[in-house]
Amino acid sequence: MYKTLKKVYEAAPGVLQGLQFVIHLVPQPWHPQSPILHEVGLAIRDVAGDDGFFAYADLIFSEGLQLNYFDSETFEMTRKGIYEKLIDQANAAGVI
Repeated sequence: MYKTLKKVYEAAPGVLQGLQFVIHLVPQPWHPQSPILHEVGLAIRDVAGDDGFFAYADLIFSEGLQLNYFDSETFEMTRKGIYEKLIDQANAAGVI
């Protein structure tokens, strides 16, 4: 849904003029990495504001990167390792 709305906005920003979208972060506890992804997003919003949060969302939802955080990819990682990887990627992309 995020990527679809972003494409519409970029293609025709006037179409969404006057609309406000509310993003509700809903971690999925059956995916252990999900709360970590959400926590990092909220921390980035606190540090870098809304623009930083959306830059982070763009980064996470980008092709390929999202696959790095599927259950099969994070199964052997520690909680700390997932945090470090997310922050390193956000730094490298200039999000924070």
